[in-house]
Amino acid sequence: MKARFNLKDSSKNGRTPIYLIARYEGHKFKYGISISVDPRNWNSEEMRVRRSRNVPNYKEINQRLTKIANEIERYYLESLNKDIYINNDLLRNHMNRFLGKSASLPEDTFYGFFEKFVQKRDQDMTLQKSAKYYPKRTLELVRKYDTFRRHKTEFKNINMDWYNGFIDFLYGPEVGISTNYAGNIIKNLKLVLNDALLHGINHNRSFQQKAFKKPNEKTDDIYLNEQELNLLYHFDFSEHPRLDKVRDLFLIGCDTGLRFSDYSQITPVNLITEGGNRFLRIRTQKTGEVVHIPLKPRVLDIMSKYKGLVPERISNQKFNDYIKEVCRKAGVVQHTESSKPNKGKRVKLSVPKYKLVSSHTARRSFATNAYLSGIEPIGIMRITGHKTEKAFLKYLKMDSKENAIQISGHEFFKGGKLSIAQ
Repeated sequence: MKARFNLKDSSKNGRTPIYLIARYEGHKFKYGISISVDPRNWNSEEMRVRRSRNVPNYKEINQRLTKIANEIERYYLESLNKDIYINNDLLRNHMNRFLGKSASLPEDTFYGFFEKFVQKRDQDMTLQKSAKYYPKRTLELVRKYDTFRRHKTEFKNINMDWYNGFIDFLYGPEVGISTNYAGNIIKNLKLVLNDALLHGINHNRSFQQKAFKKPNEKTDDIYLNEQELNLLYHFDFSEHPRLDKVRDLFLIGCDTGLRFSDYSQITPVNLITEGGNRFLRIRTQKTGEVVHIPLKPRVLDIMSKYKGLVPERISNQKFNDYIKEVCRKAGVVQHTESSKPNKGKRVKLSVPKYKLVSSHTARRSFATNAYLSGIEPIGIMRITGHKTEKAFLKYLKMDSKENAIQISGHEFFKGGKLSIAQ
């Protein structure tokens, strides 16, 4: 892209507006910059205002023109590097922001409505981070898809052909995301399309077809049983302080059922005593609800090691890297069946269990171990925050053998006499 400046009417007797002209990929962008000049004071070759006593501020005007040209060329190159589909609407929107004009695309267009939707989400302080992240990420990926296929998405052309192409694009080398991640993208796209439908802006109902669905698949989430947790607890990490702290923090998560964002920020203020028993009282970040959790001796021992605190928090990404190393060193190495996405399908693999452990494994381990120990689901759900038993049962990660052991003590399997309905 190369920016130029032309006069609206070079033959006019008197002042005429200056227009920014930019050509890119076979397109022409014309934009009024709200600056006018007498054609007699304009140098058409240099595309700048001549030095003249009639234009005492010619330096300031020319500096302004240079900044405008540099900005649109910079934005264009930046967008190309980010694989963002560029069109005149985006260029106009950006230059409006740069020059302090109205920064919104027309809200009756697909991108205009989508941007407004994202903006409202960002400003809503009651929403969780994921509720703000996914609409924004969806908008980015639709723009990237438009760049890939060199065609602009509008409400009217979002049909099953568009959907199938977009899904292939998400699974392909250009993006390469998992099936469940793609499911979140489609879910948020449908959310925006439905909102536009309710506002009378979108009249295309193709997204409501059954085949226009959110991709979904069972994940390879695992849990660590009590034997494996004891392996971690008793392993000597004294020569590896960073792993020692990560192990301790992980075990606190396994024994409380809290999310990483919560169990990594426990303080002595959260500890209470009722009836001689120690509890953890904490307001969870995701839901804002206050939960009370009985504390196992293991948690109290770990916190006493840190003078009533928990180990210093690190980033979730580093934690996920280190906890795999912790589990490998402690011996959580047995192979387990896994799979990876490949264009919407799963390819089965056999991998060491430690490679599948993450910060969220702690929460699943708590729920599954508590359930296997005989605690009623409703009691566990009051801690984990699951609203329905159906959602909670999906969270449990025990295998069929563990399930058989769990129910084997039931009278049904003892051979006792059952009453026959009359």
